[in-house]
Amino acid sequence: MAMRERDRFEELHEVLGRMARAHEAWLVAIGEHRCAIARADMPKTEAGTRAQREAMATIAELEARREALTASICAGPRGMTIGGRSVSIAAVARLAPESMRSGLIAQAQRLRELVERTRREQEMLRVASAALGAHMEGLVRQVVARLQRAATYTASGLSSARITSTGVDLVQ
Repeated sequence: MAMRERDRFEELHEVLGRMARAHEAWLVAIGEHRCAIARADMPKTEAGTRAQREAMATIAELEARREALTASICAGPRGMTIGGRSVSIAAVARLAPESMRSGLIAQAQRLRELVERTRREQEMLRVASAALGAHMEGLVRQVVARLQRAATYTASGLSSARITSTGVDLVQ
């Protein structure tokens, strides 16, 4: 039974490492996406969005596995109750055998820092995207306003004061 418990802690250590690497990949994707937005490069912006979705899907899978391992460890002979809430990785790490404890605590700290950094970077990306969207909307409004005030000319070259109906296709 002790070996099975040790296996769970080893697997938890591996999952935490994979989660950290997935967050690092997400940070790279966020950086590339931010650069694409700064250059208004739509294909790279779309690629950045796809890369972020892939990283988030990987993290979600790993998080589900981490939660299952955590529940398995906490439900073991210690009789710990979770009370419907997720137990912190650091708290679970303190239950590990002494030889594994410091490694798990270090992994938990590294992951916590990466999660916080990812949140900050994601927020900056959200702000940059909103700023670009607002800028583009302003440009489109200016163009439409200019087109709506455009005069029409007769065959003799005289300006007609009537307002023309215009539209801008943003899809194409």
